[in-house]
Amino acid sequence: MKTGFQNITKRIKKLGKKKIIIALFVCALIIMTSVGVKITKSNANAESLTYLATEVTKGNISVSINSSGTLEASKRAEIKTINDSTVDTIAVSEGDIVEKGDVLMTLSNDTQNTDLEIQKLNYQSALNDLQNLKETLSSLKVYAPISGNAHLSFSSIGGTLGNGSTFAEITNGNKMEMSAPFNPAVIKSISVGDPAQVLLTGYYQNISGIVTEVGTTAKPYAEGALYYEVTIEIENPGALTESDTGTATVKNNSGSFVAIDTASLSSKAGSTIRFDTSAQLDKLHISHGDYVNKGDLIAEFSSDSLESQILNQEIAVTQKELQYNQELENSILQSPISGTVLSVNFQEGDSVENNETAFVISDIDVLQVIVPIDEYDIQNVFEGQTAVVTTQAYPDKKYTAEVIKVGLEGVASSGVSTFDVTLSLKTNDGLRPGMNVNAEIILDSKENVLLLPIEAVSKRGPQYVALKKENSEYVELSVGLISDSFVEIIEGLQEGDIVQYAADLGSGTTDQLSNSQPLI
Repeated sequence: MKTGFQNITKRIKKLGKKKIIIALFVCALIIMTSVGVKITKSNANAESLTYLATEVTKGNISVSINSSGTLEASKRAEIKTINDSTVDTIAVSEGDIVEKGDVLMTLSNDTQNTDLEIQKLNYQSALNDLQNLKETLSSLKVYAPISGNAHLSFSSIGGTLGNGSTFAEITNGNKMEMSAPFNPAVIKSISVGDPAQVLLTGYYQNISGIVTEVGTTAKPYAEGALYYEVTIEIENPGALTESDTGTATVKNNSGSFVAIDTASLSSKAGSTIRFDTSAQLDKLHISHGDYVNKGDLIAEFSSDSLESQILNQEIAVTQKELQYNQELENSILQSPISGTVLSVNFQEGDSVENNETAFVISDIDVLQVIVPIDEYDIQNVFEGQTAVVTTQAYPDKKYTAEVIKVGLEGVASSGVSTFDVTLSLKTNDGLRPGMNVNAEIILDSKENVLLLPIEAVSKRGPQYVALKKENSEYVELSVGLISDSFVEIIEGLQEGDIVQYAADLGSGTTDQLSNSQPLI
């Protein structure tokens, strides 16, 4: 196949010399005409350029990514039934605020009720056993139950006292008692704590005392008469014995009441200390025969076996509690989150089946929005970044949000992958789940820096430049942040410098700074 140049050469050879000269002249004329047209067009474009001037100013700049999404509650839960049951009670209504763990509904069936009661009794029984063991352990620190002289039955440090054995007996020889007979007609006028006096037979001396007990059962007296016993406690001055007698008189606001007969004195009953478990004596704080006051610590015991029993019983209690709670969970529905009740799907008396949705609860006080960010921008998005959320419902309001989650796996669409980014709103005044919103994620921002409109900055190769009006020369720039509208100037210009730029460089121009080249 012949080229166009070969065809032209062949045709020239066929022309004569004169014709060749004419042909060459015509070609030259065509070339000159063509060049002249191009030069004219170029000059015409240069003359049509309009230059604008702008000033380097200080201000704030931010670089951001925009996306959109739909508001949703930060937490949402559907509470479902567990067994086939009947609704006994419903504790909440739509719109109610509930806390995590609140009871929403109680349910029942015959088998479930029986099992629940059995588990409850088992748990309470195990709990009571544990409490008894702990009380026994606490009793291994022995305190004097009354004031008096301690008579020790066991005092071997390191030795073991057997279960049910007596450790000590405390008696108080300084006090004596008298059980005096009183007429039934006056017994209701006498109370525990009333002051009393005992006239000692043979001594003709009164000793002060106090009523410690008033009998509640009448006893037979001589010739069919009845009497009530009143116990009176007195101090022993040192010479009284159980062979001494006396006559008691009780005096109070109701009057003075004299016993119907004399009565014998007796030593005040002591207190015996025994253990219900085997224990080892670790410390003894008194000696045999010492006088102790009520509440004094007199000995300390320990029991490895008892501590082991307590540990095992604590495990048993935990197991019983879990079994009871598990059974209880089958009879009640509780809220797994704190929030607002959005729907209640049953009424009291309804029959429900397993796995039916009974309630929907959402935390509408804390809203979030999930927005897609494309693969080219996702590398600049991090948790903790600030975002500004707007919505058409409230066009004059801006809501602050925070990036709380950046998706790790993208979703491909039309050849580009997007990643889900979750924003949590700091405030939600007026907003509701389901509203469509726009979100602007702030990647970086600076305040009070030198700025130029993005149209006034050009890029020649890797270098940023601007045309200074003062001398109509381009100056090289060091730039920082670049937003959709402004460029941060770090070096090359000062505040107040005037820069000019072409208002229209044409669609074929490539040296103006592109909005798709943010420097971050």
